[in-house]
Amino acid sequence: MEQIIRVLPDALANQIAAGEVVQRPASVVKELLENSIDAGATEIKLISIQSGKSLIQVIDNGKGMSPIDARLCFERHATSKIKATNDLFNIQTLGFRGEAMASIAAVAQVTLQTKRDEDELGTEIIIEGNEFKGQSAVPMNSGTSISVKNLFFNIPARRNFLKNDSIELQHIIDEFIRVALPNPQIAFQFYHGDRLLYSLPEATLKKRIVQIMGDKVAENIFLVEENTNLIGIHGFVGKPHMAKKKRGDQYLFVNNRFIKDAYLHHAISTAFDGLLPDGTHPSYFLMLTVDPQSIDVNVHPTKTEIKFEHAASLYAILASAVKRGLGQTSVVSQIDFQPSSEFESYIQSVPQQSSVSPPRTSANPDYNPFQNDPSYRYRQEQSAKNWEKLYQVEDIPDEDPIQKALFQAPEKGPKADALAGTNSFFQLHYTYILAQVKSGLLVIDQQAAHERILFESFKGMLHDSGIPRQKCLFPATFEVSKSDALLLEAHINDFIDVGFELEIFGEQSFIVQSVPTLLENHDPIQFFQEFLHLFKEKGAHEVSITTQLAKSMAKSGAVKPGTPLQQEEMSALFDHLFACETPGFSPFGKPTVVTLPLTEIQHKFQP
Repeated sequence: MEQIIRVLPDALANQIAAGEVVQRPASVVKELLENSIDAGATEIKLISIQSGKSLIQVIDNGKGMSPIDARLCFERHATSKIKATNDLFNIQTLGFRGEAMASIAAVAQVTLQTKRDEDELGTEIIIEGNEFKGQSAVPMNSGTSISVKNLFFNIPARRNFLKNDSIELQHIIDEFIRVALPNPQIAFQFYHGDRLLYSLPEATLKKRIVQIMGDKVAENIFLVEENTNLIGIHGFVGKPHMAKKKRGDQYLFVNNRFIKDAYLHHAISTAFDGLLPDGTHPSYFLMLTVDPQSIDVNVHPTKTEIKFEHAASLYAILASAVKRGLGQTSVVSQIDFQPSSEFESYIQSVPQQSSVSPPRTSANPDYNPFQNDPSYRYRQEQSAKNWEKLYQVEDIPDEDPIQKALFQAPEKGPKADALAGTNSFFQLHYTYILAQVKSGLLVIDQQAAHERILFESFKGMLHDSGIPRQKCLFPATFEVSKSDALLLEAHINDFIDVGFELEIFGEQSFIVQSVPTLLENHDPIQFFQEFLHLFKEKGAHEVSITTQLAKSMAKSGAVKPGTPLQQEEMSALFDHLFACETPGFSPFGKPTVVTLPLTEIQHKFQP
């Protein structure tokens, strides 16, 4: 009988394993940096070229490896971190699987140079696509240097799936920060090409946070500290006004390992109940220390998921610690109930009287104002007549009667004609537009609808001839984090194409000199905040930067909830919406229209 089951060759098995461990250049950065920390390094240098596609190099001053260990580290399941099954339940290192080096060597050209203090010469090993090329002795300082060149050179399909350089660089920066933040005792340097992006000397945790996030963070975070038998908590949390729409500034570490845990995130968020606007998230940089035997980190190849033995207790302790830290912060000014010296001297200067007599009053018990005032009955009658005015909605008058209409009505298309059935609209809470249609009641979300209209308009302009710009009377200056600054720099030409004139003003500051004419009445800084948020959340899945810019401009320029609209404006918005290619949803997937059938409304009034 023919044999159909075969053992896979080591090279193929390593490439399959690499699919889980090495997903993109940032995955290589994570594994190499964690190996340097496990080796006891106090200085680590990261170098990348072409966002890690051409080169990723990590140099450290750790303990190094012997020639034999240097060769063995590229074998599958070869590790110095664990020796027996019981060690899986007492892991105190970042790495332990023994898969990273073998997986990296299977999909790249790797050069390893390493030396221990007691050795006179170091060892150099070259491996390409899991094929051993040679081993030799080299002079070098103590420590380890690993160069990973031409990632996925032997798997073109995987290389084609990588995103553009700016997106891949953002992922590398994210992994770098996740390693550098919980290790302030280690000095880090990060070079991208010839440019030094980060130079982080040894520091305290708070200084490390400031080094990475910027100087303004120092005054906007408060200390959270707690020590119990189950958990030790140390770190900082952003004050309520530091909350953001994105979750990028949320860093949670367990035993110096970055994790993602929705359950513990919810514990932190509960401490801010009633203090944060809807849709915003607190920033935090928290280090949790737990008994390694009470957690399981062997859940996912990326090791960002952990199972906790006492999850409910940890939740309660973490929520309580953050709430107490928040309460000790001067979120509101304290009231001093002690009288001042000036007040005391004023009291002493007032002449004191020997006795105080209460004022005397007189009243006529027979006086009735309702009998003596003939207008009372008339006012009572008029009040009863006008009771229905309490339920009338007042129109807010325009400050400028010659104000330009918010929308210009287009030619009605077939979609608008099909929904025609009313000449009037009603605005509910200045947020929703109600209109009568043949089938019942139409409810339009004015912001979502306007976003769809602007998105298709902006996208068409960008595709055809571009958008004219308007010079700012007062240029706007704003500051962002270093990673955000790199992202804006990478797309500065794209901003120029859509009508923005953005100038670099220092390492992390920018000046807006011109804006698109369609956004001249809107805050340009809000646009760039929206762009950064959308790019980080959706950038990895978007194909066109034009689409991202159109989305950002639409979100920034759309009419906001609480804005009163005139009948002509609501009618124009209605016509514009149903002239769009996709009127039912905003560019962010939010429904723009909800229809309440007449039969459903009638059913509500059935006895």
